[in-house]
Amino acid sequence: LQSRMMQTAMTGKWKAAVIVGADRLGPEASNAFLKTLEEPSGHTLFLLLSENPQFMLTTIRSRCQMIQLDGITRLPDAVEAELVSILQNPAFAAAISAGSRNIAGFAQSEALASMLKEIKNAAEAQEMERAGEDEVDSDIAKARAVSRYKEIRTGVMRSMCMWYRDLMVLTCGGEEQSLHFTSYISVLRPLAEKLTVPEAVRRVRAVEWMNEQLERNLPEVVVFDNGLPILQIA
Repeated sequence: LQSRMMQTAMTGKWKAAVIVGADRLGPEASNAFLKTLEEPSGHTLFLLLSENPQFMLTTIRSRCQMIQLDGITRLPDAVEAELVSILQNPAFAAAISAGSRNIAGFAQSEALASMLKEIKNAAEAQEMERAGEDEVDSDIAKARAVSRYKEIRTGVMRSMCMWYRDLMVLTCGGEEQSLHFTSYISVLRPLAEKLTVPEAVRRVRAVEWMNEQLERNLPEVVVFDNGLPILQIA
């Protein structure tokens, strides 16, 4: 990319490059790109796309103009429905009522890990099939599958955060029209009535913490086993 951006444009003056998932640049790639970003050739535009800009190098972010796009991309309906089913599973609530908050959290962790494993396997199968059709190297196909899986996993964690954010909104007396999961209001409201504002905030922060640990490549099972028991509502 850097080599091509140093060349003269074929037509017109401007050259543009789009880097999707810019927060996934590794240290070596980030440092190499930083040099280009500091002293780009003339008439050059870089668009760095990221849903998690906080994971980009500070030196890179400081040299960019932030443009916040409105709206949140939702998960596929089937994935979102399965996630909500895990979050509100009556069996977990029964375990909590019996005083087994950790057991409920671990059971929820296993269910979430199982769902993500299915998503990962599907992404790998899709990319390998695509690689065969396009005659792409298997290593490239595997890298694409990992990237696709992490993109979906980020969406799952964002939806989890929005679920507990909705609970926090209701706990604070917010309006229903400001909710993300408007179709689950009958489930959310009884749960919110069991929480205080600090408890609701704590759960949102717990999901944010889990997402940060996942982005640092900590094992999913370790992250979920430590984070999900905090989310349980008696």
